[in-house]
Amino acid sequence: MVEKKEGVRKNLVESFGNRTKLSIIILLFQKGRMTATQMSKFIETSRSNLYQNLKEMVEEGILKEPETKIRKNYVEKYYSPNVELFQGFSFEDQMKVIESKDPEQLREYLISAIMSQILRLRIIAEEIQMISSDEIDRVRDMYREGNILFSNSWVSESTYRKAISHIKEVLYKIIDEESVSSYDEKTDTNNLIFIGIPKL
Repeated sequence: MVEKKEGVRKNLVESFGNRTKLSIIILLFQKGRMTATQMSKFIETSRSNLYQNLKEMVEEGILKEPETKIRKNYVEKYYSPNVELFQGFSFEDQMKVIESKDPEQLREYLISAIMSQILRLRIIAEEIQMISSDEIDRVRDMYREGNILFSNSWVSESTYRKAISHIKEVLYKIIDEESVSSYDEKTDTNNLIFIGIPKL
């Protein structure tokens, strides 16, 4: 049983280097359960590639078996993540993955990670586009109260290292306290995205 769980975890880790698979994961955590048709509006790939990746992710245990609903003359399959699999995926786990990659694999892994966050930000932007004027006023209040934060800075190397050190210390402690097990697509979840990249 432990070996099977480790095998599924390995599949999850490998999926992070696949742009389509990582986009599917990001999308399902951001939007909740979705059909392939709904996903295709956000993920830029062919329909056949999307279906192939969904099939593999179900077989690999990354996604749950899809929930099937019959609508008039066709069947809809709703996909959702296997949330338990994502529990306790730590910075150390991430480092093991990065250290195991050859240069080309590492390049693809990093590009995949960045592209998936671009997708996540695009989804948030589209959600803002759709909200009403009253809700925009509520967003303004959130901004005023400090509940929305944007920081786009270019800093020296010493300031960068100091900021990253502090952010990691606080962020990992908070995330350890509230693991992904608290995720519930029926309740509100907030977006917390930090990306730090030194000059390449």
